[in-house]
Amino acid sequence: MLEFAIPSILNLLQPLNIFLMIVGLAGGIIIGALPGLSATMGVALMVPVTFTMDPSTGLVMLGAIYIGAIYGGANSAILIRTPGTPSSVATTFDGWPMCQAGRADRGLYTSLLSSSFGGIIGSLFLLFMAAPLARFSLQFGGPENSGSAYSAFRPSPS
Repeated sequence: MLEFAIPSILNLLQPLNIFLMIVGLAGGIIIGALPGLSATMGVALMVPVTFTMDPSTGLVMLGAIYIGAIYGGANSAILIRTPGTPSSVATTFDGWPMCQAGRADRGLYTSLLSSSFGGIIGSLFLLFMAAPLARFSLQFGGPENSGSAYSAFRPSPS
């Protein structure tokens, strides 16, 4: 696994990729803060821009847009009680009362920290658990396999 991780990290640290991460993150925050535009829609709108890029560079930019939009949805959820993305609906339950109490800055800061922490944990989980989960999922078979749980429901040949 490390034979793929180290070249990937070196690829991420290229100046063009860092620049596109920053641009994608800023654009994603704007897309997420606009009610009605979801993170998925933001990525879909930006896919044509990445057609001329190197595949890894395009994926870096699209990933940054998605992550920025997920975080950006909390801004409007906290400040105007309208979630920018569907994933930030629960943020309105605590964020809006904090804003009314004059603590909007604390709500936005908490949202930033929790989004960053969750993104890091999710990325690490994906990095280390994707291969074992893929191997586990390949062990499933169709109902025609005799060892399958569905074989009990198959009519016996008469």
